[in-house]
Amino acid sequence: MNYRGKKIGFIQFQAMLASAKKSDFARNLSWQYVANIGVGVLGALYLLLVAANLGAAEFGLYSIVISLPTIIFLILDARMQEAYIYFHAQQHKKTMHPLLGPLLSIELALRLLSLLLGLFFVAFAGRLLLDPQGLIPAAAGCVFIFLAKTTNGLTTGMLRVAGKLDLVAKTQLMDWTLRIGTIGILWSIDQITILNLIIGQALSGLVFNLFMFVQASRTIDGPSKIPKLADMASSWNFFRDNRRIFLSNQVTNASESIAKELDVIVISLFVALPTVGAYKLAKSCVSIIWRLGDPIYIVIMPRLAELVAANRSAELMALVKKLSLALLALGLFLYLGGIFGVWIVFTYLYSAEFDQVPTLFFWMAWAIFVTLPIIWAHPLAASHGRPDLQTAASVSGNLIGLSVIAVGSAQFGANGAAVGAATAMCLPMVICVIILRIKGYLHA
Repeated sequence: MNYRGKKIGFIQFQAMLASAKKSDFARNLSWQYVANIGVGVLGALYLLLVAANLGAAEFGLYSIVISLPTIIFLILDARMQEAYIYFHAQQHKKTMHPLLGPLLSIELALRLLSLLLGLFFVAFAGRLLLDPQGLIPAAAGCVFIFLAKTTNGLTTGMLRVAGKLDLVAKTQLMDWTLRIGTIGILWSIDQITILNLIIGQALSGLVFNLFMFVQASRTIDGPSKIPKLADMASSWNFFRDNRRIFLSNQVTNASESIAKELDVIVISLFVALPTVGAYKLAKSCVSIIWRLGDPIYIVIMPRLAELVAANRSAELMALVKKLSLALLALGLFLYLGGIFGVWIVFTYLYSAEFDQVPTLFFWMAWAIFVTLPIIWAHPLAASHGRPDLQTAASVSGNLIGLSVIAVGSAQFGANGAAVGAATAMCLPMVICVIILRIKGYLHA
């Protein structure tokens, strides 16, 4: 299919979402809120509890141990959830069954490659960044991510298309709840170590990953209810024929790894482990605050797609302007409220070794009120069938952010890295807005 056909197909799919039954959409949307906010809060709470039990230095080591393998898995992640939704849209009323084999094979191959490269990367880079005691947990981290992520993207996409967002949300929440429960168990037997925490995460991830696979298999419309691997030749041909989709997703993920994990590795080259731990904790607090506004991304996407498909440009621009003003006020409120909340928590509930966290949060969280008012940029690009604009903005913005992180870390320590992290967070959206304006998508 040519590019124009793909563009039209994507818009038709988005319009289909927008015109779905209001009751179904409201139900799915409410569960999307639950998943986004719940997982963000529980994930950050998990890190807060880990930090409180390990201390700043050990938590800094833990952050590096997790970041090393995560970077490799992010770089090779084909965003199979989005790929499945895209191919489902292209199939229209045809069954997806013939495509499941190649998609499953591609995801498994990429995960296996990630595992092998991750172990190699840990062995190489880990010797430079970690004490010998950190190498085994880092290797265990590779296995944990492999068990927790393999097939997860595909099964999540299948369940979302089947309208089972509630199941996805419940599974994610149960996963993080079990991980938090694991901390309680390890605390009760005085065995909270980095390695034991990773083993607990791996077991939880494996259990819920298998559960998702079983549930997704029940949605298959075809002769077999269990997805089967395709042969190597047909999988490679499918990947080659659709390489623009997969590679675009991988490039976007690779650039986003800068904001997600690579900054921890960079800062660890310039500051001590306790400071790395404080930086990671401040970043987790930013994640909690951001999650309060992030679901708006999902809320506005169907509406934007509907207006784009109907060519109602004036109404679209009016919505964008009104939304931007409202989100600017929300972003400023979240930023100022976050500063106060983080100061209270780390002044009265944590030891003095985490005193840097409120200052680092201040230098990092300003990205919230810059980014939130223009959170519509990426959904608008997707609604116009131009995910390539999002990719270009993400790559350039994150590369600039990484440069600021590196220079800032070297010159100003953790505070400079925090400014760089904020830059990496907001620039992709800012650049996307600029590109959309240049391309004429922001004119009534």
